[in-house]
Amino acid sequence: MAFVGRRGTDLAIVAGDFNATEDSPQIKAISTQAVDTYRAVHLEDPGFTCCIDDLSSASSDPLDERMDYVFLFPWTQHRVGLPSCERVLDQSFHSAGGWQWASDHVGLLTAIFIGE
Repeated sequence: MAFVGRRGTDLAIVAGDFNATEDSPQIKAISTQAVDTYRAVHLEDPGFTCCIDDLSSASSDPLDERMDYVFLFPWTQHRVGLPSCERVLDQSFHSAGGWQWASDHVGLLTAIFIGE
């Protein structure tokens, strides 16, 4: 948070696998200063991103935790909008060796609009 705090008025995006659920003290602390892009777009959806146990499985393991986030620290000089934030890579794909998942977590794809 100290590193992001030194950004001045520049837009900052902090994203990744935080290994913490939405109700954890760490995520709650970040959420007081930043926009949780998935939660801003999907108020009621749990947004589970974790975890796929068998990466070579064709079936969809039930995801049961939200540990991946895209946080946006707004750029105060410009208008910032969030047209979308969606879970991606949320299905296995067929490869030469059988079925494969991209990761044990599904991804998040966030569209950010920056205007004057």
